[in-house]
Amino acid sequence: MASATDLTANVRQVRIGLVLAILTIAYGFGLGGLFGFIEDDMKG
Repeated sequence: MASATDLTANVRQVRIGLVLAILTIAYGFGLGGLFGFIEDDMKG
């Protein structure tokens, strides 16, 4: 059976991974929105 410190370490690692995943998705969504917004200006 896992001890409390092992579970705490696992929860911390999962939390860091989830935060990084959400930030990555938000970054991609932001870049997509930005380039979509200025698409007509880039085309000329």
